[in-house]
Amino acid sequence: MKKQLPERSKSQYKYYKKLQKFDALIGEYLALGDLDDALSVTDAGGGYPVVVALGEEPLYYLLERVDAIGGNANVFVNYKNHLEVLSTRRVDAVPAGQVDMSDSDEWENGDASVGAFVYYLTQHSEGVCTPTKLTKGPVAIMSMVAQTADAQAAINQGEGEKLLQGC
Repeated sequence: MKKQLPERSKSQYKYYKKLQKFDALIGEYLALGDLDDALSVTDAGGGYPVVVALGEEPLYYLLERVDAIGGNANVFVNYKNHLEVLSTRRVDAVPAGQVDMSDSDEWENGDASVGAFVYYLTQHSEGVCTPTKLTKGPVAIMSMVAQTADAQAAINQGEGEKLLQGC
């Protein structure tokens, strides 16, 4: 008699398809060189690490993705049907002038939306330091600065804004 395996949960991250579509769109723009001016962060090997996020996603997931690639990334966010670009860098101390939000004990959780954080970030032109994770344990910090204007101009040269609305 064959033993039946229990059925696995087939739940999928609720933003998976939209995130995948946005990732493909950013990949196209990067391949065409349309976003080259927005890439300000490099890794140790000279590459330009890229992370994508959606404005409606919980901030927890963005921090998790950035941390997974080492803490340094060019982050593209689809927020209110336009593009926001963030630069993130792992730092040892809060850079001068930046808002210090790096104490993870001061965060209730990572459920705030990426969009709400982007809005807050755009109000602080010098940047904001956050924990790399919103969980207990040793806390490293990273510096984030909004770079929206350059990337939005690059997207507006083509049909990017219309395409972003479909993401």
